Amino acid sequence: MAEDNTNNDQYNADELEAPEWLNAKFITKVLIEYENNPKLKVLDVKNSPATKKADHYASVMFRTSVEYQTEKGKFFKSLIVKAMPEQEGHKKDMLSESHIFETEIGMYAKVLPEFAKIFQEAGDNMKLNANCIYYSLEPRKVLIFEDLLPLDYNPIRNRNATQEEVRCVYAKLAKWHAASLKIQNEQPEFLKEFKYGLFDMPTFVSDPFVTSGMAAFLKLLDE
Repeated sequence: MAEDNTNNDQYNADELEAPEWLNAKFITKVLIEYENNPKLKVLDVKNSPATKKADHYASVMFRTSVEYQTEKGKFFKSLIVKAMPEQEGHKKDMLSESHIFETEIGMYAKVLPEFAKIFQEAGDNMKLNANCIYYSLEPRKVLIFEDLLPLDYNPIRNRNATQEEVRCVYAKLAKWHAASLKIQNEQPEFLKEFKYGLFDMPTFVSDPFVTSGMAAFLKLLDE
């Protein structure tokens, strides 16, 4: 397994080195389950930071490039691994007692498939999300997604979004809310478990992010 940590100053410090468990053995288990092929063999795994500084906060994220082999030949797959922070520090302290991963796993495992069913019944095959190919809460909290970069999706950096890009975002957001409302009206018990927000995190209200964040935001607005 190799690490690719070029231009380290662009990335979060806790994402410069992948955890020991993010190795060929673990990825082999994930891909065997996902592809339902016990003969699958991982040949190489390379980990690198998945995002740049300020792109996200409530996890650590790695891009895992995998070369593997089956009876049909050799293949390459790029994955995004999102995990609970393990390094001691502010991020781990803030998130360790939260329900963030339980909520996100529930969304990908339960809610988004139901949204997709609603859209398909209406004749709309739009996708709202990347494919989540693996998730777990034990022995560690982790989600693994199909990487969208090879599919020509890219973060918008150093420019404004175009009118068409903004239209697409709001169109998907509108459909998300419509599906949510339909489920809430017709199956109110379906969403009942999703009741935890940011202010349910034990340390959130006393976190400097909240106690001093507004002052920093107002200063930014002044500028």
